Amino acid sequence: MITRLALFFLAALAGGCASAGNVGGGTAACTSDDACGPGGRCLAADWGGASYCALPDGACASGYRWSPTAPFGLRGECVDAGDGGGGGDMRRGDLAMTPSSDLAGSDLASPPSMDLAAAQDLAVPADLAPAGDLAMPIADLAGPRANTGEPCGKSLDCAGTKPSCFANMNGTTWPGGYCSAQCDPANTDPKTGLNRDCPGGHGICVGQNPGQCLTACTGMQGNDPCLRANYLCFSPGGCEPTGLSMCDPTKPGSCGASMTCVRVGDDNVGECTPACDPFKQNCAKLNNQPTACYASDDTGEGLCSNIYTPNGDGQACTFLNDCAAGLGCFQLNQNVGPVCRPFCGGPNNVACNNGKTCAGINGNVPKAVVGCCGA
Repeated sequence: MITRLALFFLAALAGGCASAGNVGGGTAACTSDDACGPGGRCLAADWGGASYCALPDGACASGYRWSPTAPFGLRGECVDAGDGGGGGDMRRGDLAMTPSSDLAGSDLASPPSMDLAAAQDLAVPADLAPAGDLAMPIADLAGPRANTGEPCGKSLDCAGTKPSCFANMNGTTWPGGYCSAQCDPANTDPKTGLNRDCPGGHGICVGQNPGQCLTACTGMQGNDPCLRANYLCFSPGGCEPTGLSMCDPTKPGSCGASMTCVRVGDDNVGECTPACDPFKQNCAKLNNQPTACYASDDTGEGLCSNIYTPNGDGQACTFLNDCAAGLGCFQLNQNVGPVCRPFCGGPNNVACNNGKTCAGINGNVPKAVVGCCGA
């Protein structure tokens, strides 16, 4: 079972350790049914190409429910019986939802009728108007369509390929409605990250082909914050409802006892995951796979995750769980890529044994809570 924790590198203070923000702590992908326990299946989830465990559940039409190690938005939900084993189109639930309104009963459902005799009287002589000039596509009567992320009341309000108006998914309300459309990830500009399939020219494509469009964003302190009320910037950089956030990653204890809030976006949005002690490395195995305890760069609280690559002290890392137990992924110098370094400091003032100096994390977390042997 493997997954990676994406990084939100924060600016380091002089002599400090810039740590990795944590996304998806406690989430674990799988590569075979064997990793999912008795009767479990490893199924594609249509998010980033990863597969996750689904466990038998007779209450679901498909006979399976996503396991607690599936991503937030899938975990605990029934596997869609009609998707061939796939889950939602994005990390936080299935965006291939039923439109909030359809054409049935609308004025566009059937063409208007008119008296044939009257129609003949009103007909324009053929020599005055070429055939077809008076024809108007029905779509033109609807007026301009809303772009990605704009408010809507029904899917017909939205532009793009197979548009949808998100209103409520998995119990989460999308305030005022939210226009989306299908997109092809291959049409994403590698320089800007924007996808040309998303109407309005300012959308990202989330999920496999077809993906779904979301409004591109940065955090509130960035150059491109989410402008609509009750929406914040979630990983991988799209505006989504604040209601999807389970906790505030900047506030210790916001998940309650035995849980840690893991940052899942540029804004202060989070997901609750099992807590642990980075110095004790007391995480339980996750589906019989080894785990490690890493430190949140927002609060220093420990969070449990699988180990993707057990790199050692001084080895390069890209993701938080690219490091072995007892080490975190830190960027020590803005001109040098991140490397794995041991945790230090803490309540017992654990010393560094690699010849380095113990420093706090990002200026947010003092070494008295947890530090990094790398300064």
